[in-house]
Amino acid sequence: MRLFYEYLNNLPAVVIKKLNNFIYQSSNFSPIEMDQLVFWIENEYEKVICILSIKILVLHFKNYAEIYNVSTHLSFRRLGFAYNLLKFAIDFIRHLIPDVIIWLGVDIENRNAIKLYHKLGFQTLNISNYTPSGKYRVKPFIEMLLNI
Repeated sequence: MRLFYEYLNNLPAVVIKKLNNFIYQSSNFSPIEMDQLVFWIENEYEKVICILSIKILVLHFKNYAEIYNVSTHLSFRRLGFAYNLLKFAIDFIRHLIPDVIIWLGVDIENRNAIKLYHKLGFQTLNISNYTPSGKYRVKPFIEMLLNI
């Protein structure tokens, strides 16, 4: 297994297509945006097995990192890949921006993901349709913040 990370706009088109295809096939999330930092794990056959993306922004004079598209291939779930990838991404972002506020939104019905995020130290805030950066989602989600 190999772990990769890069800003999407620095990646070749073929890699972007591979990552977005994985997201669409495994979770039906929206495609990764060009200004997002992408973290992913590939197996020895160069197949994506776990992915997440992070958008870094400044809102009201505070540094935010919004985590999106956390997804693991069905065959590799419950094996610790999402936990390890999230842990690496969180440590990476905190090293880059020490005072960052890390946010994510999760489907209300996704109990396994909610349990994973609590294990990583995230706290539930509320139910919303808007991300901190103002993105609107039709289906309400649970907002979570990472303890500092």
